[in-house]
Amino acid sequence: MNVAHRTNDTPSHPQRNLKPEELSPIALRHQRLALKLSQSELGRLARVSRPKICIYELGGAPLTVNEQLRIRQALQREAERLRHVASNFEPPGLPADSYAEGQPSTSAVLGDRND
Repeated sequence: MNVAHRTNDTPSHPQRNLKPEELSPIALRHQRLALKLSQSELGRLARVSRPKICIYELGGAPLTVNEQLRIRQALQREAERLRHVASNFEPPGLPADSYAEGQPSTSAVLGDRND
């Protein structure tokens, strides 16, 4: 009888053999946090429950192919949305050309004062 015994060398959450198109639990968490999304926000965007995302990130139950696809699409849409917001960002009260060199000039921030 072949019985596998758990040793101290066995990780508590063994890494499953993932298909190339699958997002690993760690990769999902890193991407979600990089986009500053909570599990609830990602769940709403991807139509996947927050507990399902939480359990997956902890190395628990796998996600279905459809859940994986919806999560990938939601992460992609959010990344594109943030890029669009960043490319169109113009701080209020400062002339757009003051950011052309990367830093606003002191006069652009404080205004010209001859007090």
